[in-house]
This record gives sequence, structure tokens and C-alpha cells, in this order.
Amino acid sequence: MASVGDLGRAGAPGRPGRLGGGRAGSGESGSNHTRSESATNSQETVDSRIVDPARLPFAYADALNAGDADAVLALFHQDATMRTFTGEVLTDREALRAETVNSIAAQARLTNKPRSTLIGGDTALIIVDWDLEAMLPDGTGISPAGTTTAVARRSADGSWRFAILDCQGAVGSPGWS
Repeated sequence: MASVGDLGRAGAPGRPGRLGGGRAGSGESGSNHTRSESATNSQETVDSRIVDPARLPFAYADALNAGDADAVLALFHQDATMRTFTGEVLTDREALRAETVNSIAAQARLTNKPRSTLIGGDTALIIVDWDLEAMLPDGTGISPAGTTTAVARRSADGSWRFAILDCQGAVGSPGWS
């Protein structure tokens, strides 16, 4: 998972950016969701509970690609932290919302590919590879890629939400300098 954030505002690659997501119906989760299952799950509403932490990156991608900032934010704990693919660290809801809105404005399209999900009690470690396509304000298309490591926590209601997202962009991928 990745995003464009300040890349979109700055209009040039290499400037600080933020969050990310993937294409709706993008691949399988660590618990063997198929593309068709992902497409079915993309119809989840903002208040849908994610009961499988491996599904979080795909719900994120579905919401981002649909342009639904509220649905993206609903996937994060109130005290979540995110490191964007350009290295900026976001530590509050306002910054996460701004990053999400900027990514949506840049027509960000995210594709996630699962690598692994490990669950220990009420904590999960989720790793996905991602590809992001977005448009800078000057019309330049960017397509960075990378890997996200995420920590999710189970809430009292049994649902899972992101606590930490660390989006590592691959140096040398298009749109990354």
C-alpha cells in the first residue's frame, strides 16, 4: 500500500508524499481470497467489520480506488501511525485524512499482492507488495512500487484495524527519485 500525498501537491516526484491503496479486486489476501472474492468484498460498507486481518490491505485499496476517504479512515485505529513511501510519518487523523484526500485527487489506483499475514493474539503483522498509479497536477503519470509492512490490532468488537503502516517505496521505480 502506498500513496501520493505531497507528491500530488508538489507536482514533482521526490517530494514528500503519503499514504496509498490499490485497485479494487486486486489479487488475493494472505487467507486465500480470490479475485472474485475480493470483488465481492469490495461492496463492504464503511461500518463493515474486517474480521480477517489479511483482508485489511484489500479493503484499503478498494476504498481508496472508489474515492471513499471515510471508508479508508475507518480502517485505522484512532492512534494509528503511517510512514509514507517517501518517508513522511503521519501520526494523527487529520494528516491521514489529508493524505487520503490528496491520493484520491491524484486518481491513485493501488494494486496489492499478499506476501504474508501472521497473527498473535490481538495483533497481526501483514506484508503486501504494491503498485501505485497516480497523476500529478501537471498531468505527469507516476507508478511507484514497493512493500508495506503493517501492524493491525483487533478491537473489542472483534474487528481489525491498522495501527501502523510502513510503506516502503522501491528506489528507481517510476515516480520515485
